[in-house]
Amino acid sequence: MWKITFGIVALLVGLVLVLRPEKLPAGTLPVFGAGSVQGEARVGGHACAAERCLIIYVAPWCPTCRRLNDALVALRQQVEADGIPVSFIVGMDKPPQLMAYARAYTQPVMLDHQRYHKQARVKAVPYLAVVDRIGRVQAKMYGGAYDVAYMRQELGLDRR
Repeated sequence: MWKITFGIVALLVGLVLVLRPEKLPAGTLPVFGAGSVQGEARVGGHACAAERCLIIYVAPWCPTCRRLNDALVALRQQVEADGIPVSFIVGMDKPPQLMAYARAYTQPVMLDHQRYHKQARVKAVPYLAVVDRIGRVQAKMYGGAYDVAYMRQELGLDRR
């Protein structure tokens, strides 16, 4: 009898862990814009002031990030034009490389030299995630795409 009870409890615990929504941790990252660090901003859990926010995470050493840069910037501009806040994060490298890569952007970006990506469990870049007000991941995408409309559709951000 105890084996059956233990099996049921283990199954229920497993289901709760598997079905539990993924949540990005709360963090604060430096904001880089106009050639220098301009303070800090919150990202992840409880950082989204809107119904949903988009997080785009790239790394200087990532050739896919570099190839998709124009599409990711266009995605950011379109989504922000629709009133959805975007956090564009450059990370997974040393501060000098982060700042050099961040200089290529005309809009402010966040710098993750504090290893936020490990807390957020970012497994590959580019990483795109749509989160709600408390940081629950509603949709995510690894790798991105050249087609902005496709990325919007995959992330549930397409215009309807």
